[in-house]
Amino acid sequence: MTKRKLIAFTGYAGAGKDEAAAPLIAAGWERRAFGDIIKDIFNPLVRHHLGFSAHTQDRGQKSLIRGLLVHGGEAFYDAVFARYFHPNFNSLGFHPLVNPRLMRLREAVKWKECGGIIIEVVRPGVLPAEPMEAAWLEEIRAAGHIDHRIHNAGTVQALHQAVCAIAGIPMTPTTVPALEVDVLRGHITKEYAEELTELRRRCGVLDRQGNPSLALAA
Repeated sequence: MTKRKLIAFTGYAGAGKDEAAAPLIAAGWERRAFGDIIKDIFNPLVRHHLGFSAHTQDRGQKSLIRGLLVHGGEAFYDAVFARYFHPNFNSLGFHPLVNPRLMRLREAVKWKECGGIIIEVVRPGVLPAEPMEAAWLEEIRAAGHIDHRIHNAGTVQALHQAVCAIAGIPMTPTTVPALEVDVLRGHITKEYAEELTELRRRCGVLDRQGNPSLALAA
């Protein structure tokens, strides 16, 4: 029996994994991804030489550092894995945890051993950003570790509803993550929180004042 509720999302870059995780984070689930640790490692280098955060959500900026994060993450993979699945990872007393980017078979195997659920997010027209992305996802599929598959072809609200149904939690009036809580916990930087807020504003999840969109809350 698992001691901690664990849900992870897998799928290609741009499929909507972070957005799928949003209602869980809003409900108090802790957000933590392998990529966060890798980006933390390379953030000082990216900021110094390129002038933006390694946690950027800008597609153009992300394309500039994707190779660094992919291949750099490969070089540090064992250390990142050990840091993520620390000895107390599945201990009692921890908040439910959502991983918005589970990509490797080794991660999937450990996640399932801990009693976690893996959801694949599929978005029409979204293809692998890197050749390894396709190979890694196919390994997870072939091993039978995908518990649910969500086709992200509708509204943000529909995506959130599908996730909430799987997690067994009610939809809340706002499905926007409590970014300030993540910042205080040290899981994401203040700059990354601001970037996510701006992204959600542009996507219509937030209004111009930063409040939940009435259209989505209805």
